[in-house]
Amino acid sequence: MRKAKFLLITLTVILVLINTGCLIIDDIKDTTPPPAPEYATSITGDEKITITWTQVLVPDLYGYNIYWSLYEYGPFKKLATTYDNIYVDYDVENGTTYYYKVTAFDYDLNESGYSNTIHDTPRPEGYNIILYDYFEYKDKSGRLSGWDFSEERNVSSTNPNVDVYLEYRDDRYYLWPGIADDEHPLFGESYILDFGYVENLYDVNYAPDDNDYRWTNDRAVVYSNHAYIIRTFDYHYAVLLVNDIYDDRIICDWAYQLARYNRELAPIIKDKENNKPPKRR
Repeated sequence: MRKAKFLLITLTVILVLINTGCLIIDDIKDTTPPPAPEYATSITGDEKITITWTQVLVPDLYGYNIYWSLYEYGPFKKLATTYDNIYVDYDVENGTTYYYKVTAFDYDLNESGYSNTIHDTPRPEGYNIILYDYFEYKDKSGRLSGWDFSEERNVSSTNPNVDVYLEYRDDRYYLWPGIADDEHPLFGESYILDFGYVENLYDVNYAPDDNDYRWTNDRAVVYSNHAYIIRTFDYHYAVLLVNDIYDDRIICDWAYQLARYNRELAPIIKDKENNKPPKRR
Protein backbone atom coordinates (compact mmCIF):
# COMPACT_ATOMS: atom_id res chain seq x y z
CA MET A 1 0.00 0.00 0.00
CA ARG A 2 2.80 2.41 0.92
CA LYS A 3 4.65 1.53 -2.33
CA ALA A 4 1.61 2.16 -4.49
CA LYS A 5 0.99 5.50 -2.78
CA PHE A 6 4.62 6.52 -3.44
CA LEU A 7 4.33 5.68 -7.14
CA LEU A 8 1.11 7.66 -7.43
CA ILE A 9 2.70 10.72 -5.83
CA THR A 10 5.75 10.42 -8.16
CA LEU A 11 3.59 10.22 -11.29
CA THR A 12 1.56 13.20 -10.11
CA VAL A 13 4.71 15.30 -9.61
CA ILE A 14 6.01 14.37 -13.07
CA LEU A 15 2.72 15.34 -14.72
CA VAL A 16 2.70 18.67 -12.89
CA LEU A 17 6.28 19.40 -13.99
CA ILE A 18 5.48 18.58 -17.60
CA ASN A 19 2.34 20.73 -17.62
CA THR A 20 4.13 23.69 -16.08
CA GLY A 21 7.10 23.43 -18.42
CA CYS A 22 9.54 22.70 -15.63
CA LEU A 23 10.52 19.34 -17.06
CA ILE A 24 11.91 19.58 -20.62
CA ILE A 25 12.17 16.34 -22.56
CA ASP A 26 14.10 16.04 -25.87
CA ASP A 27 14.86 19.76 -25.95
CA ILE A 28 18.57 19.76 -25.22
CA LYS A 29 20.26 22.22 -27.58
CA ASP A 30 23.04 20.83 -29.78
CA THR A 31 26.16 23.01 -29.65
CA THR A 32 28.56 20.67 -31.45
CA PRO A 33 29.44 21.83 -34.99
CA PRO A 34 29.94 19.35 -37.82
CA PRO A 35 33.45 18.60 -39.10
CA ALA A 36 34.97 21.03 -41.61
CA PRO A 37 34.67 20.05 -45.29
CA GLU A 38 37.81 18.43 -46.72
CA TYR A 39 39.56 18.27 -50.09
CA ALA A 40 38.05 21.47 -51.47
CA THR A 41 39.09 21.97 -55.07
CA SER A 42 38.14 24.09 -58.06
CA ILE A 43 37.80 23.81 -61.82
CA THR A 44 38.67 26.75 -64.05
CA GLY A 45 35.99 28.03 -66.43
CA ASP A 46 35.19 30.89 -68.79
CA GLU A 47 33.90 33.59 -66.40
CA LYS A 48 32.91 30.73 -64.06
CA ILE A 49 34.58 28.78 -61.27
CA THR A 50 33.30 25.42 -60.04
CA ILE A 51 34.05 24.63 -56.38
CA THR A 52 33.69 21.10 -55.01
CA TRP A 53 34.52 19.38 -51.73
CA THR A 54 34.02 16.06 -49.95
CA GLN A 55 30.57 15.64 -48.41
CA VAL A 56 30.40 15.93 -44.62
CA LEU A 57 28.76 12.73 -43.41
CA VAL A 58 26.95 13.52 -40.16
CA PRO A 59 23.22 12.88 -39.50
CA ASP A 60 22.32 16.49 -38.67
CA LEU A 61 24.15 18.18 -41.56
CA TYR A 62 22.03 20.95 -43.10
CA GLY A 63 24.23 22.76 -45.63
CA TYR A 64 27.43 24.58 -46.54
CA ASN A 65 28.61 28.20 -46.61
CA ILE A 66 31.07 29.44 -49.23
CA TYR A 67 33.43 32.34 -48.46
CA TRP A 68 35.56 34.28 -50.93
CA SER A 69 38.37 36.82 -51.06
CA LEU A 70 40.70 38.44 -53.55
CA TYR A 71 43.59 37.71 -51.20
CA GLU A 72 45.02 34.41 -50.03
CA TYR A 73 44.87 35.32 -46.34
CA GLY A 74 41.61 37.25 -46.50
CA PRO A 75 39.58 38.84 -45.18
CA PHE A 76 36.97 36.34 -46.42
CA LYS A 77 33.36 37.34 -46.98
CA LYS A 78 30.38 35.00 -47.15
CA LEU A 79 29.39 34.43 -50.75
CA ALA A 80 26.56 31.90 -50.70
CA THR A 81 24.87 28.96 -49.00
CA THR A 82 24.31 25.64 -50.77
CA TYR A 83 22.95 22.24 -49.84
CA ASP A 84 25.14 20.12 -52.10
CA ASN A 85 28.91 19.67 -52.20
CA ILE A 86 29.32 21.71 -55.38
CA TYR A 87 28.94 25.40 -56.15
CA VAL A 88 29.44 27.46 -59.32
CA ASP A 89 30.56 31.08 -58.92
CA TYR A 90 29.41 33.04 -61.98
CA ASP A 91 30.29 36.48 -60.69
CA VAL A 92 33.97 36.38 -61.64
CA GLU A 93 36.17 38.03 -64.26
CA ASN A 94 38.59 36.23 -66.52
CA GLY A 95 42.20 36.82 -65.53
CA THR A 96 41.44 37.63 -61.87
CA THR A 97 42.40 35.17 -59.11
CA TYR A 98 39.79 34.34 -56.46
CA TYR A 99 40.26 32.51 -53.14
CA TYR A 100 37.62 30.34 -51.47
CA LYS A 101 36.92 28.50 -48.21
CA VAL A 102 33.93 26.31 -47.30
CA THR A 103 32.22 25.56 -43.96
CA ALA A 104 29.50 23.09 -42.98
CA PHE A 105 26.55 23.78 -40.64
CA ASP A 106 23.89 21.64 -38.98
CA TYR A 107 20.17 22.09 -38.21
CA ASP A 108 21.01 24.04 -35.05
CA LEU A 109 23.16 26.37 -37.21
CA ASN A 110 26.40 25.25 -35.59
CA GLU A 111 29.08 26.09 -38.14
CA SER A 112 32.31 24.18 -38.65
CA GLY A 113 35.76 25.59 -39.18
CA TYR A 114 37.05 26.41 -42.65
CA SER A 115 38.07 23.92 -45.28
CA ASN A 116 41.42 24.25 -46.98
CA THR A 117 41.82 27.46 -48.99
CA ILE A 118 41.60 27.09 -52.76
CA HIS A 119 42.15 29.59 -55.56
CA ASP A 120 41.27 29.81 -59.22
CA THR A 121 41.67 32.15 -62.18
CA PRO A 122 38.91 31.89 -64.82
CA ARG A 123 39.86 32.25 -68.50
CA PRO A 124 38.18 32.39 -71.94
CA GLU A 125 37.56 29.36 -74.12
CA GLY A 126 36.21 28.66 -77.61
CA TYR A 127 35.02 25.84 -79.81
CA ASN A 128 35.26 24.66 -83.42
CA ILE A 129 37.83 27.10 -84.73
CA ILE A 130 39.37 26.26 -88.12
CA LEU A 131 43.07 26.34 -88.98
CA TYR A 132 44.02 25.95 -92.66
CA ASP A 133 47.24 24.60 -94.10
CA TYR A 134 49.84 27.38 -94.27
CA PHE A 135 51.50 26.23 -97.51
CA GLU A 136 48.38 25.17 -99.40
CA TYR A 137 46.56 28.42 -98.75
CA LYS A 138 49.35 30.92 -98.24
CA ASP A 139 48.23 32.94 -101.28
CA LYS A 140 44.49 32.65 -100.67
CA SER A 141 43.75 32.16 -97.00
CA GLY A 142 47.13 32.02 -95.30
CA ARG A 143 45.71 34.53 -92.87
CA LEU A 144 43.56 31.66 -91.58
CA SER A 145 46.43 29.29 -90.83
CA GLY A 146 47.32 30.80 -87.44
CA TRP A 147 45.56 31.63 -84.18
CA ASP A 148 46.03 34.56 -81.81
CA PHE A 149 44.67 33.48 -78.41
CA SER A 150 44.71 36.99 -76.94
CA GLU A 151 42.51 38.33 -79.75
CA GLU A 152 40.53 35.11 -80.15
CA ARG A 153 40.85 35.13 -83.95
CA ASN A 154 42.61 33.68 -86.96
CA VAL A 155 45.76 35.44 -88.10
CA SER A 156 48.46 34.84 -90.67
CA SER A 157 51.37 32.59 -89.78
CA THR A 158 53.61 35.64 -90.29
CA ASN A 159 51.61 37.88 -87.99
CA PRO A 160 53.79 39.05 -85.06
CA ASN A 161 51.04 38.01 -82.63
CA VAL A 162 50.45 34.50 -83.95
CA ASP A 163 50.65 31.93 -81.16
CA VAL A 164 50.33 28.73 -83.21
CA TYR A 165 49.83 27.89 -86.89
CA LEU A 166 49.20 24.85 -89.10
CA GLU A 167 51.48 23.38 -91.75
CA TYR A 168 51.11 20.32 -94.02
CA ARG A 169 54.38 18.74 -95.08
CA ASP A 170 55.53 15.21 -95.93
CA ASP A 171 52.00 13.81 -95.70
CA ARG A 172 51.53 15.09 -92.15
CA TYR A 173 50.01 18.05 -90.39
CA TYR A 174 52.18 19.98 -87.93
CA LEU A 175 51.49 22.70 -85.40
CA TRP A 176 54.19 25.33 -85.03
CA PRO A 177 54.53 27.78 -82.12
CA GLY A 178 55.41 31.35 -83.01
CA ILE A 179 56.03 33.05 -86.34
CA ALA A 180 56.93 31.80 -89.83
CA ASP A 181 58.20 33.59 -92.95
CA ASP A 182 57.32 32.54 -96.51
CA GLU A 183 59.65 29.54 -96.53
CA HIS A 184 61.02 28.76 -93.10
CA PRO A 185 59.73 28.77 -89.54
CA LEU A 186 61.32 31.31 -87.25
CA PHE A 187 62.18 29.97 -83.81
CA GLY A 188 61.06 32.44 -81.20
CA GLU A 189 60.21 32.22 -77.53
CA SER A 190 56.95 30.32 -77.99
CA TYR A 191 56.80 26.63 -77.09
CA ILE A 192 54.41 23.76 -77.72
CA LEU A 193 53.80 20.45 -75.94
CA ASP A 194 51.83 17.43 -77.14
CA PHE A 195 49.77 16.59 -74.06
CA GLY A 196 48.49 13.38 -75.67
CA TYR A 197 45.05 11.88 -76.15
CA VAL A 198 42.19 13.42 -74.16
CA GLU A 199 38.42 13.05 -74.24
CA ASN A 200 37.79 16.81 -74.11
CA LEU A 201 39.20 20.07 -72.79
CA TYR A 202 38.12 19.13 -69.27
CA ASP A 203 41.00 16.65 -69.12
CA VAL A 204 43.63 19.41 -69.25
CA ASN A 205 43.59 21.05 -65.84
CA TYR A 206 47.07 22.60 -65.67
CA ALA A 207 49.83 23.25 -68.17
CA PRO A 208 52.88 21.07 -67.38
CA ASP A 209 55.87 22.55 -65.62
CA ASP A 210 58.42 24.33 -67.81
CA ASN A 211 60.96 21.62 -66.98
CA ASP A 212 58.83 18.97 -68.68
CA TYR A 213 60.92 17.36 -71.42
CA ARG A 214 57.99 17.46 -73.89
CA TRP A 215 58.15 21.23 -74.36
CA THR A 216 59.67 22.22 -77.71
CA ASN A 217 59.91 25.25 -79.96
CA ASP A 218 59.97 22.85 -82.89
CA ARG A 219 56.86 21.60 -84.69
CA ALA A 220 54.48 19.01 -83.21
CA VAL A 221 52.78 16.30 -85.25
CA VAL A 222 48.99 16.73 -85.29
CA TYR A 223 46.84 13.82 -84.10
CA SER A 224 43.08 13.73 -83.69
CA ASN A 225 41.88 14.10 -80.08
CA HIS A 226 45.31 15.24 -78.90
CA ALA A 227 45.62 18.35 -76.77
CA TYR A 228 48.51 20.73 -77.45
CA ILE A 229 49.68 23.12 -74.76
CA ILE A 230 51.17 26.40 -75.96
CA ARG A 231 53.32 28.73 -73.90
CA THR A 232 53.18 32.03 -75.76
CA PHE A 233 56.09 34.40 -76.22
CA ASP A 234 54.63 36.68 -73.51
CA TYR A 235 54.24 33.76 -71.04
CA HIS A 236 50.57 32.93 -71.23
CA TYR A 237 49.43 29.31 -71.33
CA ALA A 238 46.83 27.95 -73.73
CA VAL A 239 45.48 24.61 -74.88
CA LEU A 240 44.37 23.57 -78.36
CA LEU A 241 42.37 20.35 -78.74
CA VAL A 242 42.21 18.85 -82.25
CA ASN A 243 38.70 17.54 -82.88
CA ASP A 244 38.76 16.73 -86.61
CA ILE A 245 41.36 16.55 -89.37
CA TYR A 246 40.45 17.17 -93.02
CA ASP A 247 42.45 17.39 -96.25
CA ASP A 248 43.00 21.14 -95.99
CA ARG A 249 42.17 22.08 -92.39
CA ILE A 250 41.75 21.02 -88.79
CA ILE A 251 38.98 21.92 -86.33
CA CYS A 252 39.88 22.67 -82.72
CA ASP A 253 38.64 23.76 -79.30
CA TRP A 254 40.78 26.07 -77.19
CA ALA A 255 41.27 27.72 -73.80
CA TYR A 256 43.61 30.60 -72.92
CA GLN A 257 44.79 31.84 -69.52
CA LEU A 258 44.74 35.65 -69.34
CA ALA A 259 46.93 35.79 -66.23
CA ARG A 260 50.62 35.55 -67.10
CA TYR A 261 52.55 32.59 -65.65
CA ASN A 262 49.27 31.01 -64.52
CA ARG A 263 48.92 27.36 -65.62
CA GLU A 264 45.21 26.86 -64.89
CA LEU A 265 43.46 25.76 -68.07
CA ALA A 266 40.58 23.36 -67.40
CA PRO A 267 37.11 24.58 -68.30
CA ILE A 268 34.05 24.25 -66.12
CA ILE A 269 32.09 21.04 -65.49
CA LYS A 270 28.85 21.68 -67.33
CA ASP A 271 26.47 19.05 -65.96
CA LYS A 272 26.26 20.05 -62.30
CA GLU A 273 25.76 23.80 -62.38
CA ASN A 274 23.56 25.31 -59.73
CA ASN A 275 21.46 28.43 -60.16
CA LYS A 276 23.23 31.74 -60.47
CA PRO A 277 23.92 33.47 -57.16
CA PRO A 278 23.16 37.15 -56.73
CA LYS A 279 25.75 39.62 -57.98
CA ARG A 280 28.60 40.21 -55.57
CA ARG A 281 28.67 43.55 -53.78
